[in-house]
Amino acid sequence: MTQNMSVLEELKPAIRERGMTPELVEQQLERFQTGFPDLVIDRAATLGDGILQLQKSDAPHLLKRFQQAQDKGCVIKFVPASGAASRMFSALESMINSDGKRGSDYLE
Repeated sequence: MTQNMSVLEELKPAIRERGMTPELVEQQLERFQTGFPDLVIDRAATLGDGILQLQKSDAPHLLKRFQQAQDKGCVIKFVPASGAASRMFSALESMINSDGKRGSDYLE
């Protein structure tokens, strides 16, 4: 049994609580140890081709889904990939890191 597997044995209840299996977590840990294959990019993502433009009318439904995920503990940390993304998602990050207040007023 690898060192990872002995740790995973201790964490089985928490892993299963998140809807995962110890084997899946072991595969993910191995991937981090061995590295990821290079990504071949064939084109930039554009609106309609990899980027979905949300409509204001989608906000109530999406906010409800976000709140449900947050209540289940599925939203743990949000890390923007760049400075531009940090600025773009500052309102979302503010909402996530709020003192329990979650509402569309954060997104206005």
